[in-house]
Parts: sequence; C-alpha cells; structure tokens
Amino acid sequence: MEFVTMAAPKRSRGQRDSDLTIVATSYLHGRTQSDLAQNLGLSQQQIAYDLKVVRRRWLESSIRNFDEARAQELAKIDHIEAEFWSAWERSQSVKQVRPASVKRARAQVRRQR
Repeated sequence: MEFVTMAAPKRSRGQRDSDLTIVATSYLHGRTQSDLAQNLGLSQQQIAYDLKVVRRRWLESSIRNFDEARAQELAKIDHIEAEFWSAWERSQSVKQVRPASVKRARAQVRRQR
C-alpha cells in the first residue's frame, strides 16, 4: 500500500498574515500548536514554521527598536557634551569688568558693613 501525501492548499498572502497574527496572539496566551493547527485547519508542522517566522519578526523588530533607541540616546549625549564644552570655554574666558560696575559693587559692600 502506497501513501500519497497531499500538500495543503497554498494560503494567500493576506490569509498567511492573518494566520501569523492569530498564531502569535494564541502563542502568547499559551495555546498549543496542535490546538492552533486544528482551529486554523493547518498542520502542526505549519504552525511550528509560522511560530518560527513570528519569533524571527519579533527579534528583528526588537533589534531595530534597540538600534533606534540607542541612536536617539547617543544624539542626546552628543548634544549635552557640546553644551558642556561650550560652557567650559565660556568659563575660561577673561571677564571684562566695567569701572562703573566695580564702583557700584564697592558701594554695596560698604552699605552692608
């Protein structure tokens, strides 16, 4: 006796995306692969493959989000560093004192005594 295995009908892109969303949500809710396969009319092996795709997408998304967040934080640090250097350079310059302000300061000191 010879067994002939027939492939399941190919899912459309929209159907596959819908199935991946259902698989991901159900996976997070703790449903089993065999339960998902039965409910979606797919094989357990197809659910396992779909989960692999879902996990890969999650990983790619987290890496991209991490890189984006890191770039944003580095830009903030660059801005702060530029501000610090600018403030340091201003602190190193010799301040010009006007004679009138010196007289006012001395008069104020005398009044406080």
